[in-house]
Amino acid sequence: MYRALKTSAHLLVPCLIIGGMGVYLSSCSKNGDSSKQDADTLAVYGDYQLHLDTSFVILDSILIDLSGDGTDEAMLTFGERALQDDPMTAGSFQRLQVFQYSDMDSLYKPMFVDVFDYGSNFYFRDVLNTGNPEIVVEVDAGGNNPILSRGIHIYGYRNDNTFSLLFYSSGGNPEFEDLNDDGVQEILVTGEYWGTLERSESITFTEEIYAFNGTSYAYANSEFGGYFNANITQLERQYRKTKRSAKSGDPGGELYKATIELFLWVAAKGDAEGIDELWAKEKDLLRESIPFEQYNELQEFVRQAPQQYSGEPGQVVS
Repeated sequence: MYRALKTSAHLLVPCLIIGGMGVYLSSCSKNGDSSKQDADTLAVYGDYQLHLDTSFVILDSILIDLSGDGTDEAMLTFGERALQDDPMTAGSFQRLQVFQYSDMDSLYKPMFVDVFDYGSNFYFRDVLNTGNPEIVVEVDAGGNNPILSRGIHIYGYRNDNTFSLLFYSSGGNPEFEDLNDDGVQEILVTGEYWGTLERSESITFTEEIYAFNGTSYAYANSEFGGYFNANITQLERQYRKTKRSAKSGDPGGELYKATIELFLWVAAKGDAEGIDELWAKEKDLLRESIPFEQYNELQEFVRQAPQQYSGEPGQVVS
């Protein structure tokens, strides 16, 4: 579906010439050989030049049709030179730029640019089910906790045919899933909660769901009540089972964990009344069954949940 650009002056029409100090977007002769071989010549001919600060290097250059018009766009990624010399950060990139070919001028012109931290990988996927691929950039700040360190940026065409950033997240280890079977991918962002638990025992849950609204991805938890309800039903069964078998003092913390996990999913659904009802029904038993500090922590969670998990549908993330 796409091809890497050669780093030479011998490319198919149209031609993108990559030199040691920059990227030169030009047209080529019919035999595929460029008539403009270096930066000075290109400047004289007046074709677009992308001047790179010497602190940046080109890492990837790819031709791919992002718009579906039959003509390839050019996508380049750039990395800070200093980071390429460090084995821990070599290969990371901090800038992405897309160029569009102009038939009128017979050359590529800049269309979009974005900068970010910790770019670790990119791929192309038809996220919006339009038949055209979007660019998905994975970012990773490092460490051993992907929920805290891994995010994604998505770039592509909006419904108004402008190319832009459609979604970004610096964490949450986002995943794609088509929750309503319409062919368009939703984005599920994972949350993590440990409360009084050790971090190694932290509880993970779907904290946020984003859906495409024609312009960009927007917060949409309340639109996917069925997804949350399916998980909540399973957790209610687990809670009842744990409650029946819990020992006085909850020495293993199983009742506390079953309770907070259920509360987290109900809160993420945006069901403040459901949280209040659960707490009113179970708080007396929990006061008698779990350590005091855990009971207080649950009580504080119930108090803060309406504010902490009150994202509004339509909140654009772009």
